[in-house]
Amino acid sequence: MRTAAIVVTFNRKELLLEALESIIDQTRPVDAIYLIDNCSSDGTEELLFEYGYLDKQIPPELRTQVWKDFKIITSKNGFKIAFNYVRMNENVGGSGGFYEGLKRAYQDGYYWFWLMDDDTIPKKDSLEKLLEKVKIINPDNFGFACSKVLWTDGTIHKMNVPSILTITNEIPFNYYEDKKVLVVESASFVSLLTNRQVVKKIGLPFKEFFIWVDDVEYTFRITKNKMLGFYVSDSVVIHKTASNYSSKNVYDWRFYYYTRNWLWFKRLHRKKTRYFYELIMTILSTYKVPKKYKLVNLKACLDSLFKLPKVEFPED
Repeated sequence: MRTAAIVVTFNRKELLLEALESIIDQTRPVDAIYLIDNCSSDGTEELLFEYGYLDKQIPPELRTQVWKDFKIITSKNGFKIAFNYVRMNENVGGSGGFYEGLKRAYQDGYYWFWLMDDDTIPKKDSLEKLLEKVKIINPDNFGFACSKVLWTDGTIHKMNVPSILTITNEIPFNYYEDKKVLVVESASFVSLLTNRQVVKKIGLPFKEFFIWVDDVEYTFRITKNKMLGFYVSDSVVIHKTASNYSSKNVYDWRFYYYTRNWLWFKRLHRKKTRYFYELIMTILSTYKVPKKYKLVNLKACLDSLFKLPKVEFPED
């Protein structure tokens, strides 16, 4: 069954090249790569053209439109890979990028979808290990499989630790431990494998999240629908962020999305009383927030109350 890698990028051209090379060089090759470029301004497109990923550059008169390029590239082992480049006409965030890439790969008929950021560097057998474990376990209710994510110094990346319950969908978390697999409730989009049947059942990620929590919501939506998530410890990727951090208590432009999106998550997947409890507690916590972000915190709370994204399904 054909596999498509889906990569979202924004202004990380050097890391992107390393990520693409590591995807192309997999022991189990992908059949296609969907690269969603969030309107990068650092010369990403020019570098891709220079390294032979693109046949042509975008004409100046078309830069205000969504622009697509398609090319067959060849791996070192001689495998042909369909390279699909989509340059958005604005930055739609990681969430919008994964929505766009997954929708396009689904509509083009691929079965397996392998999602990752532009600063994710898979080991050569990362995809092979994911597919191998899925084949060995072979559950009727497969939902997703995720890799072990390390930071550049070899330690576990704090941002990409999956959520584990004692029992998920009646399966103990260590039921498949002998196969180096744990059952998880949710995971990140840093090397996540899912398939066509899952997307058909639960829809696409929420593009409205823009950044953060979209992956937790999506994978939780999968397990909430009685499918299983697997953590494959011998499928390893390196997440080359500037530091090894988690998204909690990060005070920059992303703080708004973190706060609003977690409240959206609670509103979508918890009881109403739980959501309103979290909403009130988040409002009350404003006094703890740095002065610069107090109004941001309140705006995120109000937006979670008056807006809510709806699930979209791709067309077959």
